[in-house]
Amino acid sequence: MSVTDVDGGVAGRVTRVTARLGRNDSRAPSVGVMAASSLVVDAWLSTLWRAAFVATQATDSSLSAFEFSLRVGAPTDGHVDAPSSGLLTASTFAALIRGKKLLPDTTVTGAVNPDGTACPVDEVLPRLRAAALDGVKRFGFPMGGRHQVDVSGAAVDLVVEGQRLGVVVQELRGLDDAYLFMTGEALPRGEPAREADMELWPAELAAISRSTAQVRAELETERAALEEAFASMTPTFAGGWRARLERATRQATDFEKGGDPVRALVVWSAALAAARVAVLDVRLVQALDAHETERVIAQLQLLEEALPVERRALRREIEVRFPNSSRANDLYAMDLLESVNAGVALRPGETIASLRALEPNDPAFAQLARKHAEDLVRAREELENGRRFFTIYASLPKLKNALTPIDAERLSASYVAGGAAAYASLRARPSELFSRDETALELTGYQSLLSTETDARARLVLAARQGIYASYLVNAYPAVGAGLDSKGVFAVRNARALALQLEQARLRALQACGRARREAALIPFAARLRYLNARAAREGTDRQKTESIADLWISTWWCEVAVVGGR
Repeated sequence: MSVTDVDGGVAGRVTRVTARLGRNDSRAPSVGVMAASSLVVDAWLSTLWRAAFVATQATDSSLSAFEFSLRVGAPTDGHVDAPSSGLLTASTFAALIRGKKLLPDTTVTGAVNPDGTACPVDEVLPRLRAAALDGVKRFGFPMGGRHQVDVSGAAVDLVVEGQRLGVVVQELRGLDDAYLFMTGEALPRGEPAREADMELWPAELAAISRSTAQVRAELETERAALEEAFASMTPTFAGGWRARLERATRQATDFEKGGDPVRALVVWSAALAAARVAVLDVRLVQALDAHETERVIAQLQLLEEALPVERRALRREIEVRFPNSSRANDLYAMDLLESVNAGVALRPGETIASLRALEPNDPAFAQLARKHAEDLVRAREELENGRRFFTIYASLPKLKNALTPIDAERLSASYVAGGAAAYASLRARPSELFSRDETALELTGYQSLLSTETDARARLVLAARQGIYASYLVNAYPAVGAGLDSKGVFAVRNARALALQLEQARLRALQACGRARREAALIPFAARLRYLNARAAREGTDRQKTESIADLWISTWWCEVAVVGGR
């Protein structure tokens, strides 16, 4: 067993942590925090899981091969600050796995993202000063945070401040930089995939084109029904929906012309969903105007009852067409199973009961009914989108080297525990940071789904998304300072950190895809789709850039699971 000390502190605050790594004979995930307070345990657990994941990925080892534990001392001021030690904890475990010693008088601060890239943290300047007082001579911090502001409001360059304190200060892009800084040696990394390797194959492009043509045909049919319905509505009502559909249609057409067929299909599907929502909205408004509340409720009940039937049907088709008999089958099935669970978190029946409790002429009745209708239609369209991709996957030629199937039962145990810890850590943060972001609502849905889902492959992909999207929210808001400006536009304060993260996430995804190509003889279709989505949006708005980073993390994950799934 190896032991090392991890020190994380700011002025007036020092927490001593001992990291331990042992052999795991049980092959079940073993990650634990020992501390005097349950509050401390909960705060550190998410950081430990993230560190264990990225350390084993970086060292080409299995998380279930080791027992990871942290013994956390009581912080000197009672404040618990675990995320800022993520990069240090991950590089420490990577060193322990590889049997390397840490350099003396050296430390780093910063959180770590799911792909091992660095995530900015607060109070880096006081951390540097506290480390210098504690005898540290070499100090690393996350990229994008070099220029800090002290308590007086003065700008401080961390590198210059380090020179004044007699400390070598270095900006770190992620785990690779932190490991090199902490050990003096580089982590071995194989050749990354090339941009050309990430492009879609002709058979994939043909399948996507066929699906897109079908969606466009369905949209034209729906548009005719919509115009007929609009004839009885006010010009303002009809004009708003027409403008919404025209924007979606124009955007989808632009993606097609720009050579981005994947995003074009997604947006065409979104346009079709909007058209169907509009048709249903017209019918509901007509029923509401006629005070036919039972007709409104009956329409909603029909939608609610149809969802689980369609969900079970698609799940059966996935199990038959892509059984757990090869890794290629499992990768396809896992991507599809996420769509199967669309709308499960809507809790059928609860909204109907709420509507029955309201007076028909109460404005809240109409508002709730129309909102529930839109949620149900969008859930059905997400399910239908899963069916479209089922058709795409089923039409692709079988891979020559399908490899052994993924051991989803074993892997899901780790990811479910890690995802739950990340979700709990997120919920402990101020809710107003994420209250306007739809991803926070999705996470609540994932938690609900995981409490009932029994399929190991579905649990694996849902739990992985839970951990990644929890990290996305933390990275977007507290880390790079996202928020809405005076005009209500999403923007980030730390644009440099965002740009550096995007580039590092891209490189990390290519490294992971290169590894998948070497060791699994394939780069998963889902990984390439996410990568291409991110590449298309990386020059867009701040919102698109932050979402692109999450797409790149997911691309990296697909490649990791393709490699380690059969171990």
